Amino acid sequence: MPAVQLTQLKPQIDDLLWKYTRPEEFLAGLHQLLEFYSFRVLRTGKGVQAMDLIPTYHTPPLVLHQLEIALGRQCAENPDAALPLAETLWQDPFLEVKEAAAFLLGQVPVDSPEVVIQHLMEWCQPEENKTVLKALLDKGGARMRQEKPDQWLELVSHWLNLLEIPWQSMALKALLPLLEYREFENLPPVFRMINPLVKVAKPELQADLLAVLNALAKQSPTETFFLLRQILTLGTTASAHRLIRRAIPAFPAAEAVRLRETLKDFAENSN
Repeated sequence: MPAVQLTQLKPQIDDLLWKYTRPEEFLAGLHQLLEFYSFRVLRTGKGVQAMDLIPTYHTPPLVLHQLEIALGRQCAENPDAALPLAETLWQDPFLEVKEAAAFLLGQVPVDSPEVVIQHLMEWCQPEENKTVLKALLDKGGARMRQEKPDQWLELVSHWLNLLEIPWQSMALKALLPLLEYREFENLPPVFRMINPLVKVAKPELQADLLAVLNALAKQSPTETFFLLRQILTLGTTASAHRLIRRAIPAFPAAEAVRLRETLKDFAENSN
């Protein structure tokens, strides 16, 4: 793998962008770029767990970051070509190519959000490679979350309502980038979505629920405290108590103290 020199990388990416409106040629050029910077020692697949097997060039993050910066500018200039290119790249099996497809999907204008939603519903599958799925949820929904957050919440709700653990886990993961978007303030629908899940706190969803509660505690600690207190008031499982206790460190000191006291009170009353 050659060392990454920006003075060399940027002209290479510029050459690739000339093919932006010709998806098949762009795909071939992208493979050439990724191959040039590939870490061939790791491409054998040694040490990779079977569940995560996916062809990859192990391209340095700097290369992918610069590619996304350049693609973002290109999409702003010619947004209509983003989706056809994304669709072509998505059909390729390589990790980095699928990540580029996810990024492009997140640059597609959402004046008619149905198109983006349709692709997200088709591409986001629980059995998808974890890295690819994270790219889809984080980058593939970028404009949707910023410009049409209500539609993003509807998509999350759809996945939650499928009632199967893998889909609910994916839905909770989809909430995280929305909660990390500072301008998003419409928390009541999020509280309504997670309320029944926190109340039961199934072991398979604990990690995802904890991540969501931690994000909520950072964004709106007082509202999140009241949500958890309400859940405790209505009755919860021992698993839910453990989940809420694990979320305490994410709260500021004042809410953390109140939450510990609330848990202690309910523990004493249940004895």
